[in-house]
Amino acid sequence: MNNIFKSFLLISLTLFLVHCSKDDDPTGEEFAVAFENPSLILNSDDAEVQINVVFSSPAPASGQLTVVIDSDGPVYGINRDFTTNPPVDNNKILVPFSQGENGTTFILNKINNAPEDQEWKLTFTLTESSVSNTIISGNTSMEIFFYDAASVGGNLSPQVGGPNEPYSVFIDLSGNATFASKRDIWDFAFHNGDEFRVKLNGSVYMAASALGTADMEAVTTASVSHLFDIVAVGTFDETNMEYIDGVTGDISNTAIAEVKENPNENEVYLINRGYYVGTETPPVGSVEVTGDHRGWIKARFIRDGNDYIIEYGALDATGNQIQSKRISKNPGSDFEFYSVESHATVAVSPGKNWDMVFTVFTNEIPTFGSYGYTDFVVTNRLSNVKAYMMSDTDSAYDSFTKADVVEGSFEIDQRGIGDKWRS
Repeated sequence: MNNIFKSFLLISLTLFLVHCSKDDDPTGEEFAVAFENPSLILNSDDAEVQINVVFSSPAPASGQLTVVIDSDGPVYGINRDFTTNPPVDNNKILVPFSQGENGTTFILNKINNAPEDQEWKLTFTLTESSVSNTIISGNTSMEIFFYDAASVGGNLSPQVGGPNEPYSVFIDLSGNATFASKRDIWDFAFHNGDEFRVKLNGSVYMAASALGTADMEAVTTASVSHLFDIVAVGTFDETNMEYIDGVTGDISNTAIAEVKENPNENEVYLINRGYYVGTETPPVGSVEVTGDHRGWIKARFIRDGNDYIIEYGALDATGNQIQSKRISKNPGSDFEFYSVESHATVAVSPGKNWDMVFTVFTNEIPTFGSYGYTDFVVTNRLSNVKAYMMSDTDSAYDSFTKADVVEGSFEIDQRGIGDKWRS
């Protein structure tokens, strides 16, 4: 997932259909067809997948496409390894479409997974159309892998949910897949690596300040209310950077200090929980990502062996009003995400299997401190995903190859794409 060529793919995700000009089509009607994606990796639990064929314009007439199948391993048949709908006849699938449609689909049903020592693959190839003047171009073939292989490219549309941007959308380029989770369902991310670090949910503009005491009951609303105006995102004061996680993604630079083995060295923190996802409908062309404030809590983080313990509660909580939860490390994921509302861990990311995430992000404006950004692209620094931006004069997208990569230009900073993609 993390090789140089893959990192380059972060620069652009769009594949274009190549159309013939109207001068080449005596009817004056362009109608190009192609697979939406050039490859698909089947997970072990995938049983049925939809294969999409896209059109350059609405179909000028009803007809059918011929798709030829080449198998390297799996055998077609109900009692074998896979079937299709429409069915295969003489290694071909006839896929119907109707006049006016912008594409068509067929179904692949996977019956068996590839044996552990074999790399099964199917290749679907578009060969002809019953509608005259059809152009087969772009992704004329599609490879279906029955094992964990790297995608050769694709077209992904991260669904952030509209102008309130309720979802953070994680993208796995190897699997050509996305994973969406609601931004405001979690508060803290407990690092599963060697360091004992806790991150804040920057997508809802959380902030935290150490309070100089290890005694939870010593902290009250009265003792911390003077901090409400400064422990926040967007105060236009450069000193407030200490209240947020380091914007480059360096795990050793978090607002909450590394959790220490000696419990007495772990301070209580004032936690600004940021904002719920917005619900107002903004004017067309703008966003409304923040809703009601999620409130203030106090929290303390402790180590017990290889586990975390979090203590938290309302600012005036005492005794049994203070919650205490154990969070165990899970090596299969970079973080364990925790919600103080549900008092439980929640699913936020697809483990370690992602390259970048479209999200709302807490960034820095030099000399003005922390500030919230929408439409931001964050790369997976913990998995060593890197990116760099080229100008449009460096090389055309279609002609760029691995040989053109400038290794010294890659940024380890998780903001290597950031908001730059928008311009």
